[in-house]
Order: sequence, then structure tokens, then C-alpha cells
Amino acid sequence: MKKIVFLLSLFGLTILLTACPNPSVPTGNESEEVIIPETTKVMNEETRQLLSDYNPDTGYLRFAQSTPQLESLNSGDIIASEPGSVAPEGYLRRIKTLRQEGGALILETEQASLDQAVAQGSLSVERALKPEDIVATKALLKGVSIQLIEAEPSKNLSGQALETQALNFKVDFNQVLLDADGNNNTTADQLKLNGSFAFSPKVIFDIDIKFLFRLQKLKLGMGFTEEVNLELSGFAGGTLTKEIAVAQFYTAPLTFFIGPVPIVLTPKVDINIGVDGQIGAEISVGLDQSLDVTIGAEWRRGQGWQNISGVDSNADYYVDAFALSMVARAYAGAEASILLYGLAGPYLYGRAFAEIDVGVPRDPLWILSAGLEAGVGFEVEILSFTLVDWHKDVLNVKKEIGRAANGKPSIEITAPSGNSFDMNKLIDFEAEASDPEDGNCFLNDKCTVSWSSSQDGNLGTGDFISHSFATGGVRTITATVTDSKGQSSSDSMTVTVVNTPPTVFISPPSNQPLLNNVTYLLQGGATDANEGDGLSGPGTLVCNNPGSYAWTVQGSDEIIGSSTGCQVKVRFHNANSSRDVTLSATDPQGASSSKTISISIGAAPANPAPEIQDAKVLLKGSNQEVHAGEFHTLGSLLVLSASATDPEGDPISYSWSASFNGNPFQDIGTGASLEFDPRDIPDTGGELTISLSISDGTTTIPGVYSLTFKWFLPVG
Repeated sequence: MKKIVFLLSLFGLTILLTACPNPSVPTGNESEEVIIPETTKVMNEETRQLLSDYNPDTGYLRFAQSTPQLESLNSGDIIASEPGSVAPEGYLRRIKTLRQEGGALILETEQASLDQAVAQGSLSVERALKPEDIVATKALLKGVSIQLIEAEPSKNLSGQALETQALNFKVDFNQVLLDADGNNNTTADQLKLNGSFAFSPKVIFDIDIKFLFRLQKLKLGMGFTEEVNLELSGFAGGTLTKEIAVAQFYTAPLTFFIGPVPIVLTPKVDINIGVDGQIGAEISVGLDQSLDVTIGAEWRRGQGWQNISGVDSNADYYVDAFALSMVARAYAGAEASILLYGLAGPYLYGRAFAEIDVGVPRDPLWILSAGLEAGVGFEVEILSFTLVDWHKDVLNVKKEIGRAANGKPSIEITAPSGNSFDMNKLIDFEAEASDPEDGNCFLNDKCTVSWSSSQDGNLGTGDFISHSFATGGVRTITATVTDSKGQSSSDSMTVTVVNTPPTVFISPPSNQPLLNNVTYLLQGGATDANEGDGLSGPGTLVCNNPGSYAWTVQGSDEIIGSSTGCQVKVRFHNANSSRDVTLSATDPQGASSSKTISISIGAAPANPAPEIQDAKVLLKGSNQEVHAGEFHTLGSLLVLSASATDPEGDPISYSWSASFNGNPFQDIGTGASLEFDPRDIPDTGGELTISLSISDGTTTIPGVYSLTFKWFLPVG
């Protein structure tokens, strides 16, 4: 579930077309003569007080009794009135009929127009709305409050005062726009819009009527200063379009004059907030914006309609975090109407917005824009000139105010899982790296990953590398990702490289009885976890390396020839006793270990025994010699060979046997040399022992040569 936090300060959201009285504003063009026809009658205070019933829809007026002014009225006259208790928004009507009902006077009327009531005259007004002009406000939802204040100048996100006038009206709101599960107590799935906006509007009204009742100019609009703060927070996924009305402002009728004729304007404003766009992100965005806005249009004879709208703004913002992608607008706005004598007149609407456009991956990651949309229309029934249902979008402004700087990439080492590894063995290192702008580094070449060791320097590049270490000890392995613009991030892990001592093998095994005064070939070897490729088991220490192996025999028994290497020739001289034979192995890094077996010495044969000179097992084809303890995967034959002499010159016979995994030995052939396929023996695979017996026809020496190693069938 993704969470969104969308903090916006949008000033100028309310295209509040509310008129605000200002007694200092002139009510007409004093340099031009005002001409009011005799048929236009302005109701005086006495007459206004006697009005007992008025229906603006039907044009019905009832005066409780007649007055001299009422007695002077005729059919066709135009009557105009300031606001009163029965006609709170005044009226401008043409009399159709008059009649007496008892003592009351009944007038049936129709709507009149200003250019019928005024032959010549003009009015130009810019009037600010103050708190004292508000007769009613209405918070439409729970969590909405309205203040009528003399506000202090607002401050931006940095705490600095904005260069704007004090604002008189403020709406605070805290609304849930979306609740996925409908449960108010679970908030993780809610999308909330909180904030406030303050504004100070003024109404613009300008009309000019020339002689012969001809409309020359009509201008209607609003000028205002605004500051709005919005905070959109929570979760939403997919397309969301939601607008809610939060507050309404009602003003007292505002009365102006062309000569004696009252012009009565009544503004009404509805405040709306909302969000629109594709949302699927976790984001925190802040925007402070202040605007001075004019929204309106002007009609001139011979020229038609002209747009008089404009906007001046400045902004301060921040963007902290995001996830996924989105293009969304958060906004606040107003729909305002100005009634003329309580009838439809000009209407204006506006919406100031902040738009955040996030793309992952993309460069730039996000773009923040502020803008204003506004329109104006007229349904003017008080002019004989037809201006009904004229509408125009007068502002559509969007300006980029900020974009993301290049974001840092991220990287995590995901392999290996352990921390201790054998020397000289390949270790697989793997990392996952991504960049807000470049995307997944594994899928493109825009960002690169490099590896280094605190002891060994550069190890290579790429999401995946394999490396072995030739020295032991603790080192720090660091993976560094660098994006296409040079930003980098790193992740590290500690590995310990160990040199495991070799494992020593001797064949024959301990406690096998050997004969006194007989020569034997003992086989030995050592495997080392730090040597070899590791694919078929540990590597084997080289037999012909003088420093790798050293043999020792206990007591006066002798080693015939060299005491180093994988094979040693020995002769024992103490019948009916036991002797220890030790093989020590040292790896190239100096780690050593040893293996000791105990040999039981039996009596010497009566006839001088034949003497073994050499024996070995080779891999057919490669002629590689097989040594004790080695691992081999065999798909071909073994070649077995031996040579021996007899003190008496008798001929020598050779008998070979083999066993897998400690099972009974089976004869596999005779002769000084033969080929042997281990697959001919049941239970093939595992630990294979090959044994040689020699005989001169009189004396047989079993196990004069014995070799044990690991043998496995090839995979597949």
C-alpha cells in the first residue's frame, strides 16, 4: 500500500467574485451629464416602507396603501428601489398594470433593463469586501471552519513574511477525500486534504450608457489577493477525480448609483477543494504561492468582448520524497456569482493548482508546476442588449516552479550470505542497484557498479562478479553504484578469508598387519579446501613439491629412499610389534597438518620375499597419476602398473583387487600392467581402494601396495 503526502500552498485558488463595498470609490463619471428619463421612478423611503409583498419571479408587488409617489405611477413606467425588508436585493421593474385592492395598490411588472432606466450615465466601481459586509457564512462539512479576520501577513515555508496585504477571510478544512474500506478508524487507506486559504477580493463593475439608451461599455470582474495552503496526505491508487464544496459566503447587497438610480449587486461565493489525476505514490510536497489576480471581461460597442484577466505570482516550495509515478493536481477554487437586483448576472470561477508530475525512472524525477484556470460568463437580464450565456475561459496559466535535482542511486549487496570463506576459492558477489533517473542498473548501462576490497583494491565491475583471495584475513568489500550524472552510493560487507589446513590421507589404513623385513609402498596425499577449482571436491597438494609432504617412521624401521612426496618405500625390522607412521602435509601458504597410522609388524616369511620397486594408478588417456584421498570423476579406464624383484631371481606374479566403500575386495586382474574399469564393480561410486599382492611362487606378500581415493560417475 502506498502512501501519499501532498502538501500544497496554492494562493489564488478562489476566484472569488465577491464585491466589497468601499464608500470612497466614486459612483459615476462626474464629468458626464446623467440623463434619467421621466418614466424612471426611484422609490423613496416612504414608498419602500409600504411594500408588503414582492415576488421577483412573477413581478408581483403589493403596497399596503397608496402614496403620492405611487399615485403618480403609470403603466410603462420603470420603478427602481434600493434594498428593503421585503425586497432585500432591490428591484428594477417595468409596470404592466396597476390596480387597487381595498386600500392596497397592486402592480404587475416585468423585468426592466438598465439601458431603459438610464438614458445616459456611467458607473465605475472597484470595491473591496470586508468582514463587516458578510451577513452569513456556511461551513458545508464537518472539519471546516470559517474566520472573518484582520489577518497578519502570511509567512512562507522558511518563516519569512510574504509581501502581501493582510487577508480578511480564512477557511480551514480537514477532509477525507477517499476511504478505501469505509472505516474511519482505519486511516492507512485514507486520502486526506487538509489546509486553509485566506483571501481579500474586490469586485469590478464598469458600465457606460450613452444618449439614446445605447450601451457603450460593460466590464465585470474580480481582483483579489490570495494565499492558500493545502496538505494532501494518505493513500490512493489509480485515477482519482474528487471535488467537494467546503464553504459559502453571503454578503449584504451592495448599492451604487447612476444619478438617483440604485444599482444593487449581491455577491455569493462557494469555495471548493479537490484533487484530479493519476495517483500512485508516496510523496511530500510543499508549495507556498501568493497571487494578485484579475479575472473578468469587457464588452465595448463595435469591439465585442475583450479579456481583462491577468495574474502575478511568486512561490516557495519543497519536495521531499516519492515512490512510483503520478501526475496529479491539488487545487482550491471558487464559483462566484453577482446578482443584479437578485437576478442572474455575471458569474466567475477559478481554480489555482499545484501539479506534481513524478516519473520513476525519469530525468528529472519530478516537476512541480503552479497554475491558475479561470473563466467568466454573463447571464445579464437587466440590459436590453442580449448578453445571455456568454462564457469564456480567460486564464489558463501553468508555470514550472521546480524540478528534482539528480537523485542518489541506491545499492544493496545481496550475496554472498555468509562472512567466512576459503582462500583461493571463488566467491560470488552480487548487488541490486537502481537509480531514480536511470532505473534498474541491471537492465541498462546508464549506471555502473564497481567492487573493491580494503586489502586487495579493485575487484571488478558489474552487478555480479566472482573473485578469489590469495591471502587470508579480514577485509571490507564495498559495492559502489554511480549513476549517469556522477552521483554514487555504496554498500559494504565484511568477509573473513581463512586458510584451512590440508586434510592428510595414508593408505593402507591403520592397524593393517605388515610383515617384518618386507618392503612396502605406502601411499599418502592431502586435500586442501583452498586449492583446486572446488568443482569436484577440495584440491590436492602437488606430490612433487618438496615442501608439501614429509614422512616419518617410528623407531629403527627405515624409509628406503626419499621421505617426501606422495609415496614412500618402507621396511620394518621389529617383528611382533607396532609402529607409527606419520605423514605431514604443508600447503603453499604454510598451514600444515599430519596423519599418523599404527602398523602391526608380523614375523618375516621363511623364504626371502620379493621386493616391490614401484606401483601406480593412472587415468587412461591423460596419464595423470592418482594419489590417495583425491577426488576424480571418471568416464574412462584406469591403468594399473607395478614392478618388483626377487632376491632369488624367481619370476614375480601380480594380483590386483578392488573394493568400494569398505565392501569385500574383488579380484580385478593380474599382471604387471592392466586396464580396469571401476564400473565393473557393484556399488560403483564413492571411496575406491585398489590393492596389489606380489608372489615369487613361494612367498606371497598381500597389500604390498594399497591406494584409496574418491571416484564418482560423471553427471549425466
